[in-house]
Amino acid sequence: MVSFRWLILRLFWSLLLLPLVAFPLLWFLHEVAFPQAYFADEFVVAFVWIFVFAATSWVLSRLGMKRFTHLEAAGRKALAQNQEEEIEEVFSLMQSLFAGGLLSERFQQKIKPRLLRQYFSFYAAHPENARHREQLLEALRAGIRAEESHDVLKNFVIAQPALTLPIIDLAEELLERQPDDNDLLVFLTRQYLQERQTHYRAEHIYAKSLSGSGTLTPEILSQCLERLVRLQRRDDFAAWSYVRAFQTGEQKNSAIRRLLYETQRDYQRRGRRDSLAHVITTIVADFTPEEIASWAVEQQEKRTRSWRFRVERVLFHLQQWLLEMYSRLRERRNWVYVTIGAVIVFGVGYLALFRNETQNRVEATPAAAVEDSTTVYFALQVGALRSVKIAEGEAVKFRRRGLEVHVLKPGPSQRLHRIRVGKYRSKQAAQMAADTLKAAGLVRDYFVTNYGEN
Repeated sequence: MVSFRWLILRLFWSLLLLPLVAFPLLWFLHEVAFPQAYFADEFVVAFVWIFVFAATSWVLSRLGMKRFTHLEAAGRKALAQNQEEEIEEVFSLMQSLFAGGLLSERFQQKIKPRLLRQYFSFYAAHPENARHREQLLEALRAGIRAEESHDVLKNFVIAQPALTLPIIDLAEELLERQPDDNDLLVFLTRQYLQERQTHYRAEHIYAKSLSGSGTLTPEILSQCLERLVRLQRRDDFAAWSYVRAFQTGEQKNSAIRRLLYETQRDYQRRGRRDSLAHVITTIVADFTPEEIASWAVEQQEKRTRSWRFRVERVLFHLQQWLLEMYSRLRERRNWVYVTIGAVIVFGVGYLALFRNETQNRVEATPAAAVEDSTTVYFALQVGALRSVKIAEGEAVKFRRRGLEVHVLKPGPSQRLHRIRVGKYRSKQAAQMAADTLKAAGLVRDYFVTNYGEN
């Protein structure tokens, strides 16, 4: 197994050393060994990099193993002399070595059991250190002095004055490994009850306590039962709460009896056969058919009073009406086709008549008044160029802005093509348009002239 740090460290050093090896080798091949031959440098560099990577990996691994051997010897010496400060220093250096990438993941997995056995007594003597607790957990997971690891971690958890997230994680893992550890279960339950916790992690512990008929059952029911009944929950924690409440004096509580019956029906549908399902089935077996029937009636009445049920009924009737209409249309489909055809013909005829009427109105509309020929218009002359091609190019810039542009050809005594923009009713309007074009950067020099003047 290759870790990310192991790979990155070797890639970094191999790429750093690659130019120092590849450049001299390429010079030797091109200038000395094969001066007349041609070959691709890319393949040479690729082979060189593979060699450099392998050599770098070997050197770094040897350095990591040498450092590990030195630290292991120092740790044994410190353990033999009970030098706790030196052991802590060796432990920190060892952790840094493992995280640094010098040692491969396979080598670390190989030596970790040996280190756990070697330092186990030291870890067990200092469980207050988070790093040492993690090593004890590693030993527990690996089966190295597992019972002793469990006892040390359990005693540490029970000695805590308050719960924290790391303590909760540790306690739950210990409970998963030994579910019958009643001392740890009671400790967690008591702590959650003191802090009046009702989140899902606390409910998981409460359910474990209730399933074992723990001594804290009354406190759990006092804190959680009313909320569970109000929400009508039917999960495992709620089911155990209903069972224990029924067994401890709530036999006549109709809400709990009904929830037990509904939970038992859910378990039957899912085919559940565990101890909780067996207990609930035993309780529900004593319920009378009249009581069960009354719950069904009550549930049906409650459902019919809800807005959701009313909307569903309206949608159901609407669906039935649509299906009935579709069936009738299917029976009279010939008449339906005739009706649709008639509507299409009538619509096409109406559109044709409407179009002709509109055309006649347009033709009957009097022609627009002829523009008064006596009106004088003005334009802006924005340039005069010798080349007609350049002048037309300049005119395109104004046409893109939606302006009217003309390029006047030169007269007999003229040589320049003049560019005129716009058609304005007054000099003032032309001047305002020129100011706008100049502000936009389209015009630098201009003058106002008559529109039709050559």
